[in-house]
Amino acid sequence: MVEIKPMDKGCVLWRCLHGGPLSMETMEQWPADQHDNWKRLRARNVPLIKKLISTYGNCAMVAQDGDEIIGMLRFYPKAMTPTNEQGLICFCMQQFHPAGAADDFVEQHWPSFEEIEDKTLVVHCVMASRPFADEKATRLCDGNCLGRQEAGARKGIGSKLAKAMVEWAKENGWKKIEVTTHPDLNIFYGITGSAGKTFWKKAGFRVTAVRPMSKELWPDENARALIHSQAKKAGISSHEAWSFYDMECVL
Repeated sequence: MVEIKPMDKGCVLWRCLHGGPLSMETMEQWPADQHDNWKRLRARNVPLIKKLISTYGNCAMVAQDGDEIIGMLRFYPKAMTPTNEQGLICFCMQQFHPAGAADDFVEQHWPSFEEIEDKTLVVHCVMASRPFADEKATRLCDGNCLGRQEAGARKGIGSKLAKAMVEWAKENGWKKIEVTTHPDLNIFYGITGSAGKTFWKKAGFRVTAVRPMSKELWPDENARALIHSQAKKAGISSHEAWSFYDMECVL
């Protein structure tokens, strides 16, 4: 049975679910040719996540099926979350600075919850099972189900994670949750770790701004072509496909 709960210090998900579900055992396994990178990521992420939990009570909701974590939704206080020129969160647990947190970020002063005036949380990513798997198998949450071949018990995990985050935020004094997302195209689910605009609307979020997305973020011509073909198939205009959608849920 799948359990949705806040991540705690006893099971720190310091990696993401790009390769599929993770357990405490498999989380510590990585390719030999990536040893130095993973070692550095682990050294940064574990204390960072533990400090986030200690300071703010939570920074992620996880979906756990027995010993395996099969879904997660990461979120952080807006007041201490760095963003880039596109307004995207630079706090990825899978990347180094500037896309991820700086190695010494955990050593810096963080404001307490009481010191934060703007009690807004921002969503970084939401993933479930195998986001990079074949489209006919498991993919990222799209507001309908996890994947076309998933068991019924895993259906709607993304929605359950979002609902749990909203409920937790309300109970703990946060006033708003923000997310920057994309149109409903599978390529964005699989690469960015972000569910689409429709998913967040169903979770109670509304669009507050639409901003152009620079094509420089997608230098690969094959990826650009896939965005174009998926948008055409879905009846989404080029303008919509190449846009960011800022959304919010007022608590």
